[in-house]
Amino acid sequence: MSFPTLPDAIKAARMHLRTKKDLDSFFAFYEVDPAWRAEIRSAVQPVVLVDETGSDIKWVSRIRGEDWFYWDRLHDYMIAGKGWDESDVESISLWSLRILERMPDPLSPGFRSQGLVIGYVQAGKTANYTALSARAVDAGYRLILVMSGVHNSLRKQTQVRLDRELTGEESPGVEKPPHGRQWIRITDSARDFSDQIGPEILQGGQPKLAVVKKTVPTLKKLAAWFESADPVALSSTPILLIDDEADQASINTGGDRPLADREDEDEAFLEEDDDDTSPSKTNELIRRILKALPRVSYVGYTATPFANVLINPDVRDREVGRDLFPSDFVVQLPRPAGYTGTRELFGDFSGEGRDVLRFVTPEEAAALRTRGGGPFRPNVTASLKAAIRDFLIAGAVRMFRGQEHDPNTMLIHTTHLTPAQGLIVELVREYFQELQGLWRYEDRETGAYRQYLRNYWEEEYRHHLDDMSEEAFDALVPYIDSVMKSVKVLELNSVAGDELNYSEKKGGQIVAVGGNRLSRGLTLEGLTVSYFLRTSTMADTLLQMGRWFGHRRGFEDLIRIYTTHGLASWFAELAVIEEDLRDEIYRLNESGASPHDIGVKLRCHSSFVSFPVKWTVQR
Repeated sequence: MSFPTLPDAIKAARMHLRTKKDLDSFFAFYEVDPAWRAEIRSAVQPVVLVDETGSDIKWVSRIRGEDWFYWDRLHDYMIAGKGWDESDVESISLWSLRILERMPDPLSPGFRSQGLVIGYVQAGKTANYTALSARAVDAGYRLILVMSGVHNSLRKQTQVRLDRELTGEESPGVEKPPHGRQWIRITDSARDFSDQIGPEILQGGQPKLAVVKKTVPTLKKLAAWFESADPVALSSTPILLIDDEADQASINTGGDRPLADREDEDEAFLEEDDDDTSPSKTNELIRRILKALPRVSYVGYTATPFANVLINPDVRDREVGRDLFPSDFVVQLPRPAGYTGTRELFGDFSGEGRDVLRFVTPEEAAALRTRGGGPFRPNVTASLKAAIRDFLIAGAVRMFRGQEHDPNTMLIHTTHLTPAQGLIVELVREYFQELQGLWRYEDRETGAYRQYLRNYWEEEYRHHLDDMSEEAFDALVPYIDSVMKSVKVLELNSVAGDELNYSEKKGGQIVAVGGNRLSRGLTLEGLTVSYFLRTSTMADTLLQMGRWFGHRRGFEDLIRIYTTHGLASWFAELAVIEEDLRDEIYRLNESGASPHDIGVKLRCHSSFVSFPVKWTVQR
């Protein structure tokens, strides 16, 4: 027996649990679709935590309703200021509270907690940790320290978001709190962490905020800053350290210096051994910072936790101590309603999936993808022309639907090499100039490019869009005009000076060409068309590069992804690997055991020789 919809399955699961049977027997008896299992678990079996005495009374019960000052302000802004659906905000409220409950009470005299929160790519992780930060400050934490990626663009984007929703220093946003409750900002949108600000700033009861890049120079300064702080001031400052994209850079790819066997171990020998056994630098600095903090909760956030769950929980480094294994808790956030993820776009082995894929031939891919080693001469292939055509029509349809003030974005990601990206940017800009000329100067009635778009509209779009079946191409002409005039082609990498700033101009038509800066955290608002040829041998990297995941309300039917058959098959199998891992996390929480006690399995990828996702088990 199967269920026609997920809500039907959830309703049946609740009735099954009332008979005192477990969910696994429900899944087995009804042969429930594996893709639904995680969401059913979340809906019908919320985790109940207990303290060491077995009591289910949590420490957060000491916080009265009127004491949720910062959270209430954020809650009201999300609904009234951002126009979010109340059910979405209530979900953020519930899950931020559940995470806070797993953290230590900030009034405790000394603590170190390490946890992991798993979300979905482009699906509200920042909203969750913003809510967690507000609640943590209400509870008594006094410094919110966010490590936000390795690029300036992502750090700035995160800083602006938190200033808008927590501190009130960005407009539009929450109002600035009254005197005595205002935030002290250690960083701002223009300034990363600077050790010119003395650690004396830690004194006092006002909340502090720092958003820093997760890079070695910044973390070195930050570690030294904490180590130089007055011990009394430091011990009186409960700290929440949020590691955004916790599977990037934070993972130890080096070793761990062994503990000395004897108290009189030869120091020269130990120093010589350090070169071969020390942790990778970023990991070491994060551990050094945690070791310096007497009262700290470390919470990592990621959508691709493959590496995090495989950290050895028992290793210790002689100088910086324990690693970043989430020994205290792992929380899986629920799949947001209306989320567009791997399964929806790429399907799975059953062939399920939306009609969004358009395939690029190997010959075309070779013309736009380079691995270096020789001259690179890209050209505008037929598939790239088709992708640009889809982008023009998507922008026009969205304007027709009343979304003229919303950004419309196209992603072009073919290589990680910045010189090659620069050549592709020049190529695409020249092609748009050519199209603008054809559109503007050809005969309005018989122009070849206009007729080409007219035919394409009739064949590919008009009868496939529910609200557009009665609309002839002429209805779109003024909107295509607007898209043509306002297109901006941006080069987003560590070399070019282009910045992706959607707040500067509403309704922009953006073509974003880049590499690594587009592969982590950075949000491409209104992404409709993706031209994606970049390969990776790591599953987490590949998933993170898929900027097309997330919410696409109002233009779900306009999404197009141009890629190769090989990449599409990898994403389809990753849908299965991803769901398996999320089910593992739910089982861990249902067991009531700590992550330290139970290992997490990861399915092998079937083609691991060429795509080495070859993690098997665990501890």
